[in-house]
Amino acid sequence: MQNSAALDALDAIKEATDLLSENYRTFEKAQKALSELNCSLPKIHEASSATQSAISKVEAQQEEIERGIEKSSKQLEEVEKKANSIHRDTIAIIGVFAAIVITFASAMIFSESVLKNVSEASPIRLLVIALAVGFVSFNMLVALLVFLNRMSDKSSKAVIGITIGVDVALVAGITLLVIFSALGMLSF
Repeated sequence: MQNSAALDALDAIKEATDLLSENYRTFEKAQKALSELNCSLPKIHEASSATQSAISKVEAQQEEIERGIEKSSKQLEEVEKKANSIHRDTIAIIGVFAAIVITFASAMIFSESVLKNVSEASPIRLLVIALAVGFVSFNMLVALLVFLNRMSDKSSKAVIGITIGVDVALVAGITLLVIFSALGMLSF
């Protein structure tokens, strides 16, 4: 029995030794893996730093692009405003020429019929008619110019003052001629 107990003890020692050897080999493998991991950590850290640096550069470029887009948008708005202004100014210039042509053409047509019978009219009557033609022509030209002025978003109080002054002078001239004629001072 002693032999059997000694054999059992030897078997237990052998199993413990095998288990210890196996644990030692596992420990060595783990230590080797840890050593390799420790060697890889600087490379991983370096790659992480490079990635972070690349991300920072991309973010900086994105901000620069956004600033460029914002600047381009502002420039586009300015160009659109200038284009609209040029469009209005072009229409105003064409309108001024049209107003002048229409005014003079209508004044010529209006005065043509009046001046056909110039030989039959008295000088006073011709003066009244000339003042009336001037009044109509001038007011037509002013109306067209005021319309163009408003269309181009510009305001001018001087135009109103000049218009009132000329209209008052023309109406006063016509009125004086008619009054003097009515009083017998002038004959039609």
